[in-house]
Amino acid sequence: MWIFKAKLTPPEVPLRLRELLKDYPGHVENLQTVLNEFAQPTPRVQPLDEAIWALQNRLDCFLQEAVRQLEAARADGNPVLFDAAERARSTMGRALLSFDSDPDGLGRYFKLHKKAFE
Repeated sequence: MWIFKAKLTPPEVPLRLRELLKDYPGHVENLQTVLNEFAQPTPRVQPLDEAIWALQNRLDCFLQEAVRQLEAARADGNPVLFDAAERARSTMGRALLSFDSDPDGLGRYFKLHKKAFE
């Protein structure tokens, strides 16, 4: 029997990531889009882990994109583009490396809404 479950308020992008990516608001919005998927109650075995993996995957994509931009800037020889690309690569690397197993209480969110994911 199918039981309709109301949509939840999605978890927020962890504060640490928002702070690190403050100069990249599009990236923060992109991460929020990832988390918005968890507003729909759906049976999940490990919702917290799935959210963390999804965020880490997106952060890894940001890092790969920044590395490609850095390589292009290096090839172009433009020092302004190179500096901006290097800052982006550094920021994305820090964001990915600083991401821990329960950033800013995502675990609390999934604990509070545990029934929605059963």
